[in-house]
Amino acid sequence: MKENCILKSGAYGVTLIMNPTAPIEDVLREICMKFATQRKFFGKTNLILTITGRQLSTEELEAVIQSIEYNTDVKIDLIAEKNQARDKRTLDMRDRFYRDEIRKNAKIILGPVREGETIRSDASIIVLGNVEEGSEIIASGNIIVTGFLEGYASCGMPNHNDCFIYAGEFLSESLTIGEHEGELPPKKGGLFHKKNKRTEGEVLLYRQDHFIITNLNDEIITNHFAKKYNE
Repeated sequence: MKENCILKSGAYGVTLIMNPTAPIEDVLREICMKFATQRKFFGKTNLILTITGRQLSTEELEAVIQSIEYNTDVKIDLIAEKNQARDKRTLDMRDRFYRDEIRKNAKIILGPVREGETIRSDASIIVLGNVEEGSEIIASGNIIVTGFLEGYASCGMPNHNDCFIYAGEFLSESLTIGEHEGELPPKKGGLFHKKNKRTEGEVLLYRQDHFIITNLNDEIITNHFAKKYNE
């Protein structure tokens, strides 16, 4: 499959055929472009979305929905994936609250952030891609990077010490949370560096006078994304 995604319209919805091997940020970028160019064609309507060709995580599925709804007047009501239907109208209210707060309080970047680039925001920043060495992302709120984070990242500016940095893979040695600058804590079983990298996305927090690494969970999202750090 040469394209990252293919759209096929039906009587009641749209089928999205995804490249199973392309980086998810490339797929999302192409979804944004294709739906934006077809905005007038789709008009203002509710659709059933069928996804084939690729298995998506919950986070990736939400990113697909956002990519479509941000670039059109379409609302996705039902998602059909691997012969299973998910009714978007019956999503738990807590999950909808999380998603709405992230939309209002975050700047979304369809990555990657290249060497020499600086991204700033008075709110939070979400990068759908990598943050390369020699680049910078600076936010008053939280930072989420779906790919690897190798550049400089500073969240909670200037003094919000309770913010966090999430990365699919931490490679940076220069990170700041609020008033505190430092390095990642050691990985269990050895020192943390490129040759001993973590394999799952994790969150960097500053707690009790030191940096800690943990998993992203509901409590972190509720406590952090519900805040407007530019106030």
